[in-house]
Amino acid sequence: MNVFLIEKKGVFKPLEIRRPEILEQFELYTRDLRPILSHKQVSTVSRRKKALIVNLNNVKFLVGRNKALLFTTTERSFPKLKEFLEDKMSTYRGVLPFELFLLDQAFFFVITQLRERVQKIEKEAQKVESTLSDNPTDAYLERLLSLKKKLGKVSSEIQSYDEILEEFLDDDENLADLRFLKNPTPDQLEEVESVVENLSQQVEQTSNKIDEIDENLEDSQEILSLKIANMRNTIIRFDLVISVITTVFSFLAVVVGLYGMNVKNGYESSSEAFGVILGLLGVFTLVSLVFMWYQFKRTRIF
Repeated sequence: MNVFLIEKKGVFKPLEIRRPEILEQFELYTRDLRPILSHKQVSTVSRRKKALIVNLNNVKFLVGRNKALLFTTTERSFPKLKEFLEDKMSTYRGVLPFELFLLDQAFFFVITQLRERVQKIEKEAQKVESTLSDNPTDAYLERLLSLKKKLGKVSSEIQSYDEILEEFLDDDENLADLRFLKNPTPDQLEEVESVVENLSQQVEQTSNKIDEIDENLEDSQEILSLKIANMRNTIIRFDLVISVITTVFSFLAVVVGLYGMNVKNGYESSSEAFGVILGLLGVFTLVSLVFMWYQFKRTRIF
């Protein structure tokens, strides 16, 4: 099993270790590794006798008092995580307890990653919103829905982190678990609470930003839907007008066709028949168009 060994004295190196050895060193059961080895587990931070089991989506740790194991993942963000932790451990001077320091850095990393994703979504949303007035189409609506879906995933992740932190803040025993303390002093609890509270504030700020972007996307989606609906209504109204006009002239064509047949009807020699028929057709057309316009106005089609 490929992992990275992180030691309190600043060591950060790859390590080849078998699962039974991990279970023995940290006094764990096989089921305890499930949150770390499974990709379908929800984000959790749990305490066992000699280890904190940390699963923050793509950040998977076993943290003890003096050493920790960072489990490799196939995610693209893992090289960044490795580089980030390696840099932080090179400057670690023990201001915070080792286990608390690693937990703080793990949360800081995942929150930073989520913020970057939120910023990217916000920029894409601004591009879409800036073009809505120029050319509102279904394609833009699909892009907005895609952005909302991405934002929803980020929101779910940040919510899971918020629940973890709130669970620790609600109970002093849970706070003590983060330091492997049985009888913590008030100062020790305050130190842990300060770190967790700071992380909780960062999560809250990110969550508020997500809510703000989501609200803007909702507004843009409504505006775009209204504009597209208005365009469709305009096309429907135009089609209705064309259909009515076509119907009127179709009737005229029928009359003209009847009198244009090569059949005797008694009006062939009349010099007035053509003018009378033409006048009647003109009056019919005018009356039909006026009536149609009146009906459109009365029903507010135009």
